[in-house]
Amino acid sequence: MLDTEGTVLGKRERQERAGVKEHASIGKVDPGLQPDAEEDSDDDIGPMPMPVDAAEGQAARKKRKVLPHEKLYLSHLPSADRYAKSFMHRDVLNYVVVTNGTNFIVTTSVDGHLKLWKKQEVGIEFVKHYRAHLQYITGVSASADGTLFASVSDDGTAKVFDVVNFDMINMIKLGFVPHACCWVHRRGQAQALLAISEHNTGVIRIYDGRGDEKPLLIVDKTKSTPTSIVLSPDSDSFVTFSFPDRQVRVFSFLSGKLMRRYDESLGAIQDMQQAGTAICRIEDMEFGRRLAVDRELELPGPDGRVPGRSINAVWDESGNFVIYPTLLGIKVVNIMSNRVVRLFGKDETVRWMNLSLYQGAPAKKGFTTVAMAASANPILATKETRDPTLFCTGYKRQRFYLFTRTTPEDMKDQGDRDVFNERPTRDEQTTAVAAPAKLGGPSPLAHAATIHTSEGDLHMRLFPEHAPKAVENFVGHARSGYFEGIIFHRVIPKFMIQTGDPLGDGTGGESIWGSEFEDEFSNELRHDRPYTLGKKSPKPSSNTLSPEDDLGRSTTPTPGNPNGNLQPTSGLLTIRVTSAEGIALPPGTTIAPAVQSALSSSEAQVAESVSPSSVTQQRLAKSRSNRDSIQRVQCWWLPYLVMEFDVNQVLITPLGGSLEAPVYMYQTHFDVSRVSDISIQCYLRTERPKRGAEGDDMGNDIFLGGIKFTPDFDNLNPSNEWHSLASGSGKIQIGVSFLPNLGHSLTIDSFDLLKVIGKGSFGKVMQVRKRDTQRIYALKTIRKAHIASRNEITHTLAERLVLARINNPFIVPLKFSFQSEQKLYLILAFVNGGELFHHLQQEQRFNEERSRFYSAELLSALEHLHELDIVYRDLKPENILLDYTGHIALCDFGLCKLNMKDNDTTNTFCGTPEYLAPEILNGSGYNRTIDWWTLGVLLYEMLSGLPPFYDESPDIMYKKIVNNPLVFSDVVRTEARSILTALLSRDPLKRLGVNGAEEIRRHPFFDKHIDFVKLLAKKIQPPFKPKVASAVDVSNFDEVFTSEEPLDSVVEDSKLSQTVQEQFAGFSYNGTNMLISP
Repeated sequence: MLDTEGTVLGKRERQERAGVKEHASIGKVDPGLQPDAEEDSDDDIGPMPMPVDAAEGQAARKKRKVLPHEKLYLSHLPSADRYAKSFMHRDVLNYVVVTNGTNFIVTTSVDGHLKLWKKQEVGIEFVKHYRAHLQYITGVSASADGTLFASVSDDGTAKVFDVVNFDMINMIKLGFVPHACCWVHRRGQAQALLAISEHNTGVIRIYDGRGDEKPLLIVDKTKSTPTSIVLSPDSDSFVTFSFPDRQVRVFSFLSGKLMRRYDESLGAIQDMQQAGTAICRIEDMEFGRRLAVDRELELPGPDGRVPGRSINAVWDESGNFVIYPTLLGIKVVNIMSNRVVRLFGKDETVRWMNLSLYQGAPAKKGFTTVAMAASANPILATKETRDPTLFCTGYKRQRFYLFTRTTPEDMKDQGDRDVFNERPTRDEQTTAVAAPAKLGGPSPLAHAATIHTSEGDLHMRLFPEHAPKAVENFVGHARSGYFEGIIFHRVIPKFMIQTGDPLGDGTGGESIWGSEFEDEFSNELRHDRPYTLGKKSPKPSSNTLSPEDDLGRSTTPTPGNPNGNLQPTSGLLTIRVTSAEGIALPPGTTIAPAVQSALSSSEAQVAESVSPSSVTQQRLAKSRSNRDSIQRVQCWWLPYLVMEFDVNQVLITPLGGSLEAPVYMYQTHFDVSRVSDISIQCYLRTERPKRGAEGDDMGNDIFLGGIKFTPDFDNLNPSNEWHSLASGSGKIQIGVSFLPNLGHSLTIDSFDLLKVIGKGSFGKVMQVRKRDTQRIYALKTIRKAHIASRNEITHTLAERLVLARINNPFIVPLKFSFQSEQKLYLILAFVNGGELFHHLQQEQRFNEERSRFYSAELLSALEHLHELDIVYRDLKPENILLDYTGHIALCDFGLCKLNMKDNDTTNTFCGTPEYLAPEILNGSGYNRTIDWWTLGVLLYEMLSGLPPFYDESPDIMYKKIVNNPLVFSDVVRTEARSILTALLSRDPLKRLGVNGAEEIRRHPFFDKHIDFVKLLAKKIQPPFKPKVASAVDVSNFDEVFTSEEPLDSVVEDSKLSQTVQEQFAGFSYNGTNMLISP
């Protein structure tokens, strides 16, 4: 599942928090903004008001102040909560300013560049670009009439610009390093006065903005440096933003008295988040990420500057609303009623910094009074012509962003939300080649190409997600003109054509790097059909795919991987289980009294007369439809079977026969999408199951043995064959046949929708039945527009790629994937034993045997991922399912990191707070060993009931993870303490598993108790069987979901651009391990 779905901090309170719903609207009262008792009160506005007794509370309560015409004022502000457009600078932006009256926007970046933009009726238009300074721009200011703009820099200069004529009119050499600047002359005053403060002193000098370098006045001995001071439009008030205490204060200009104070400190925000009283509820993993980013704002960067000092607060044109950025988003606060009336950007990943607001209409000057706007005069009806826009910069972002009335979904071309108006640097180009596609930009690695020939055009599809180096090499050569004028030097009619070699003999050429690179093979792509394209080796008489740019395109099926390990064609697998012989109880085991009594009954005598020959095919077909739906109980005293193929499980109960020779006469179908084993396990009950029961503890059922074999799809014998039970006595007669897929495409109409079993931020998960095979699956739907707007396309495609590549018995496999214009669909194995979190929450903790069993299966799953160069990064009980027999199934691969070799590191801050490794929190970079850390945390939690460093406060928990010693309860025994200490080493180089999973397996905790060969073959009986009544049972899923009607909801018309749609190329998966077009 996508990551982005449901990471929760403090999950022990999940049941309590479930009743606290997210605010239905942005305009609800933020507890951090309670009304003052007096308008001029100096009291702080805190996150949680102190309680008062009833009498005092009644006396002190006053009627909340109401701002007249609030809706009218708000109609002149942006309304969309997500930004509509963004534009680039060459480096990180630090200031954005809207000039009053002249409708220009000025943006600056830390590299000294300045850009002027002109506000249009809708949007903005680029005007001019200046390299204003050679070093960091420390301060900017626009004059009150919007005609002059000044900037100061570390290079010791101030630049003055004529905004209307977009020209630089003055340069002042200061002779000192400036800190900030501000125009201080009145509107219409002849002399333009520019005040400039000196860095690290309290000296302020005032210059003539159009004059020379001589200061007109020096103000000395001031003892404070404001971060941001902005006058209200009527100059009656001013608002300040101070840092690092993050207090927003509103003062009366004439009296200097504090009117309002809003506490936006990290402590106050954390208190509101934990109490559930903030204006919006953020998932705790995302909240932890934002906290980490906000703490960086207080730390000096490499240049010694504190990033947070560019944060500011601004007024709207009426002077009734203050707008400022916070960790939660950009708040619009009504200072009359002390309410947050709007919250911009809460769902974006940007940390907003510097703001500037435009509210005018391009064809109109002056402000709109309440009386004018409330009148019915059509000349004054300017609302429709207004385009209020909030301009914002972001932390470490080379873009500035526009919030308007337009949402991204309303735009005709959503792919152009982020405009690429700057050419990337050489380093950025190098990085972009290997980076995944971002929303709105060109794809870094092409997914399609056209070869123009003298005989016509060849249109090709490329797969950078599977062969990135080969595609990068081809694209690099194509862009450089390497292929221009070459010939098709090899043409074999009805077989293949070959080109790309400058020597013309099929052996020349070199890669864009000037050397060979490793071959890239993928089970997803094979040369098993006509019209496939690949790279040929430069060596003569070689059939391997290679780094050389000689292109071979086959016109008939040819081998792909030189290892010859080809996957089967997709299709329909039919398995028949006829009967068994020689079944016996394990030595020393006795038949349970309930079973012994049933064997002596008249029903058993009738059942014993049933033989395979007595069961007609008509009866078999008639009864087969019920086998996967209900648990048949008439022959419950005879051995039953659990059959599994590719994590799809079927319960098989006998039609009759005896204890030693039960008769099953069962036939079922499975969808084949890859090579997988057929596994059959045999059990004998110890008591009669109750009708309607949810299931029973598998510890009471007797394991009689198992069978596991891999069908040879090319040479299947349609006749029945006997297979001996391993770890038991007896044999079972099984027949297997295979019908290849004819290439039919899947759609949502290929499935019956049964139940809703979960929901995420991107869509829902439903239990479905495939109509042709009647197989039960889990269908995950994902809205394209939603993940595109949140830049989550890369994570979604990564999950799809991982699911298609994995082949491990303890990982939920992908069966199919397909797409429509609006949605993506993932068809996964349906695992209905419930989340491990659900069982752990019920039982508080597991015993050591059970904890060891689950950990061993997880170890095998993680090792398989590491073999594919995948780091999981989000191991937790919520991402682990139990199947019918009690084995684990790992799911949710949205946070996986692909292409992580042994020594590779990454720095992305992601994961679940309780399970974060210390190297993630320290920002020192991490590698594969973080999965062994999370395995250790999970093992500790299973044994003890809570993660080792758990705390309800994420801040305290992070400190514990980094600093606190590991403490064990008395229930954790010596071997477990030893392996936990080794897995939870804070030094990744000393952590158990740094040399691979084998050294974890050799630890006595596992080595003395687990046979990993049998474990991987599922020949070890799980210590617990979940309560599951049938293949369609959903009792282990939340009734909040299962009670909902299963519908593939219609997506409102939000047509995605071709640019965005192209990013989903290759998502569809038809079960042949080949990628197919949408």
